[in-house]
This record gives sequence, C-alpha cells and structure tokens, in this order.
Amino acid sequence: MGPEIWCHVQGRLSGHPHLQADLGFSGTPFTPVACLPVVITHSLGLMWALHNIPRPWAGLVAINGFTRFTQTSGFPGVAPSVLARMQSRLSENMPEVVALFLQRCGIETPFAGGFVASKLGDGLAWLSEWDARAQLSTVNFPVLALCGTADPIVSVAHSCACFPESMRVMVEGGGHVLPLTHAPLIALHVDEICTRLWKH
Repeated sequence: MGPEIWCHVQGRLSGHPHLQADLGFSGTPFTPVACLPVVITHSLGLMWALHNIPRPWAGLVAINGFTRFTQTSGFPGVAPSVLARMQSRLSENMPEVVALFLQRCGIETPFAGGFVASKLGDGLAWLSEWDARAQLSTVNFPVLALCGTADPIVSVAHSCACFPESMRVMVEGGGHVLPLTHAPLIALHVDEICTRLWKH
C-alpha cells in the first residue's frame, strides 16, 4: 500500500499541515523531513519510520502496526515461512501475490498498478528481518497504537506483544486497513494527539 491508504483520513485533518512518505512500492520513494513531527504510520510503516524518519519526534500514532513481524520464541508474530513463500512467488506471479495479500487485508481492488517487484521484495525482507522492539522501548515521546480486534494480519496477541497496555487502543471489529474502514475514528485520535502535542 502507498499514500492512498490515507485518502479518507486526510480530508478530516485539514487543520494540520502534513507530509506523506512513499515507500516506493508503486510510486516514487519519498522520505519526509519535518521539525518535531507527530509521526502517523500504518502497518509496516511503523518499523520503516523508526528506521528512516529523523528524530526527535513530538509523538507517534501507530495504526495496525507492529515492532516485529515474524514469529520467534516467545513472540506471537507471523511464521517466517509465510513470507518465504510470498518472496518465492513474487518473481513468478507478482500481480497474484499482491492481489491475494490485499484481498486478505480487506481490499478487493488494489489502489494502483505499476508495482515494482524489487521494492515489494525489499518490503518482504524488512518484514522478515527488522525488529524495532528495542527502539520503541526507549522512546521519550507519547505513543498511541490503534489495533483492530479482527485484524487478519496482526492478531490481538501480536499487538499485545508489541505495545504495552498503556499505549494500546483496541478497535472492536477493526481489520487491517483501519485508515480506510474507520477513518472518522482515526482522524479523531490523530487530531486529539496533534492538537495536544503541538500546543506545547
């Protein structure tokens, strides 16, 4: 997914200036730089931001996010074999791999064509290799994690393993594309945290 994931949220946040990152899966890669931003991420975007957006930050809103994706001893993530299969099939039938993944997320029609296989491969590698648990544990700014109780990608147990209860808000019945399915709720939380933090 790209910046289009925010299409329903953006219009509800017209009072806040913003820059949008693009990880380059189907567009031109862009890493925004801002002074003391409130960083808002979706899914893999959380780990990507922790790796790429310069700090300090004023705050963080992580939506459907995770600090580690793959399962390991004592951590209830996704089995590494799932990503390995996707990586293997990517070179054989990229459109099918993308379509099946997006359908599982709850998106029947991809936002855009022109996906770049090498960038999608990078994304799968990030999911396989990155572990940002230590990074998140040392932040000194407010963090809000919005998690769906019916997310088919990130289970409730997975969310709980990534974020302490003090950071979590569980969205009842929410899936993996909360910015599309729960845009008013997302905008409400984002507006509240931005207004509160930017006052100071």
